[in-house]
Amino acid sequence: MGLGTSTFVSPFSTCSNVLSNPRVTQATCSGVWDAKASVCTIQVPLMLSPQCKQLGGVWIPVAPMPPRPTPPTTTMPGTTAPVTEIGTTLPPPTTPPPTTPPPTTPPPETPRPSTPAPTTTSPPTPPPAQTATTCACTMGSACPSSGMCGGCLANGVCTSAFSVAADCVVLNVGAKWCGK
Repeated sequence: MGLGTSTFVSPFSTCSNVLSNPRVTQATCSGVWDAKASVCTIQVPLMLSPQCKQLGGVWIPVAPMPPRPTPPTTTMPGTTAPVTEIGTTLPPPTTPPPTTPPPTTPPPETPRPSTPAPTTTSPPTPPPAQTATTCACTMGSACPSSGMCGGCLANGVCTSAFSVAADCVVLNVGAKWCGK
């Protein structure tokens, strides 16, 4: 059986040949015991040179890793941000086929409250100039001896009570304006 030493291993360094008093044995090893080498290997999160020297061991830093190569970058279709894939080569971007958007249906119109159109009482348009037969009168204060009304004619009665066509036709249902 050998001297029984300890080796402390961290991700950054190794501290080996650490003697302890009493000597480390398989029964007292708090790590992995190597019976052939009589070495107890203990994993630790960090072992710095001053700590290793204080324990009387030999400090060996882990060789720095070479810089990592820059992975290839590509731009995903439809974006401007580069995307990095480690360990894979991306195929060249392809243009997706154009998509037709679904037809849009206009929203239903909201019924508006019905507002009656403003009404203005404008006089009806006077009828076209009357012919002799349509203005024939049989009686009335404005029916001359010729029998041709020159004012407002209603049911054959000619009157001069209305001076404008609008008054004649609005106030007398079925009347005709024969004035000039």
